[in-house]
Amino acid sequence: MNEKKAIIAICLAAVLAFSPAVSLAQGTTTFSGEAVALKASAAGISLALSDTGALPSSGGSLSTSVASVNVLGLASADVLKSTTSGSGTSSQSQSSFERFERKFERNIDCFIAQILDEFMGQLRWDV
Repeated sequence: MNEKKAIIAICLAAVLAFSPAVSLAQGTTTFSGEAVALKASAAGISLALSDTGALPSSGGSLSTSVASVNVLGLASADVLKSTTSGSGTSSQSQSSFERFERKFERNIDCFIAQILDEFMGQLRWDV
């Protein structure tokens, strides 16, 4: 009977001794994510609109919105929204906008309009 109690005590001690090692080996979950509704860059100038920024590694939720934006009269957009979140075992990011328009004023000289159009064509519009 004492031998049976000794075996149970040894098994219990082994379980208790190794259980922290097992839980430490599992590690912690980290998250990443970022959402940007409109991003443009040209000639070393960058523009990011409705940018949530980076999601903390601990997770959570970030969101931002911009009602309307006009960039120097060359482009405009309405209702830009971005969200990013992380929980459980996954993270999600999404962005949207209702309207985007590249435009030029009618009274701009054709030559200047052509230069601006070429400049706008060189922009990377990550939408």
